[in-house]
Amino acid sequence: MSTPFDQLISNHEQQIIKAAIPYLPTNQKKMLSIYVKTRELMSTIQLMSSSDETILSACSTDEGDHKDLIHAIREVCSPKECEFLDNFLQIQQVLAIYKELELPKELKDLKEIIE
Repeated sequence: MSTPFDQLISNHEQQIIKAAIPYLPTNQKKMLSIYVKTRELMSTIQLMSSSDETILSACSTDEGDHKDLIHAIREVCSPKECEFLDNFLQIQQVLAIYKELELPKELKDLKEIIE
C-alpha cells in the first residue's frame, strides 16, 4: 500500500522495481532494494530541504481528529495492532460519553456540600 508521503518520494519506476523485487534472484533483490531505498532517501532529503512548505500539503490532512489518524494507521497494522487500536477507540468513546454525562458544576458543588 502506498501512502501519500510515499507518492511524494517515490516515482512510478521505483514502484515497478519494488513490485518486481520478490521475483528476482537473491543477489538482485539486495542490489535493487538498496537502490530503491537510496533513491527514496535522496528524494526525502531533497523534499525536506525545499523551502516550499506547500509541497508537503499533498500528504496533509486537517489536524485535530485523532480518530482519522488512528484509522489511517490501522490500514497498515497487523490484526493484533488493529485490536489494540480498536480497544483504544472504544476507551475514547467511553470517556467522551462520561464527559457528556458529567454533572454540571452546580450539582458538583451541592454534592460536595452534602458529603
